[in-house]
Amino acid sequence: NLGALAIAEHLKAQGVTLEFVLDEGGCKIEPGTAFGAPETAIGSVQLMEKGYADLELCVHSIGGHSSRPFGGTSLARLSGAIADITRAPFSVHLNSAMTGAFETLAPYITEEPLKTLVTTTIAPTMIHGGSAACNVMPQDMTAVINFRLADGDTVESVMAHCREAVQDKGVEMRFLQANDPSAIAKRDGYGYRRVVESMQRYFPDVVFIPSMTAGATDAHRYEEICDTCLRCS
Repeated sequence: NLGALAIAEHLKAQGVTLEFVLDEGGCKIEPGTAFGAPETAIGSVQLMEKGYADLELCVHSIGGHSSRPFGGTSLARLSGAIADITRAPFSVHLNSAMTGAFETLAPYITEEPLKTLVTTTIAPTMIHGGSAACNVMPQDMTAVINFRLADGDTVESVMAHCREAVQDKGVEMRFLQANDPSAIAKRDGYGYRRVVESMQRYFPDVVFIPSMTAGATDAHRYEEICDTCLRCS
């Protein structure tokens, strides 16, 4: 990731503009189950990637013996905050890449597509600080929730969403790391057309679609010097 940033900065300083960027993240041939087309072999040419955020939640208490739990426990407060966030889903955003995917696959869709394709996802992943004994209340505790940001959400909007969702305003929140969704490459751009045309020569029975990756690559580092994305064109 840092290497990609250094390369992009060097190319920018040299006045280089990239026609398109090829990176990891997709183009494997698989059933279109996620898109509601399980009987169709698809190849995803991913035009963007979701953003990424690790949100840390922190709570503090004096602890004590479990026989005197007056005022609540840090574990209960932390659990409540996690539940508040997971019960507050993000809105749906149908960006140009996913619009193209569903338009292309419309004749083949027989089931409900996965909602994760069109919204920011919420996944609690870590919790620390629990007591080592069943009858002792923990003191300081932390948890981490991982988000994959859909186009239309930002790091700032995710933080605002979580602060509004959590009823206990004493819960501290900070990002351990976070970045916004990438720009979206053009569906009619040179790079997309050439990749699809090349793949169709060898896999004529596969339906190739524009899509996005929910994982993280370093391709977004090249946005400022790339000629094929919507935000920087």
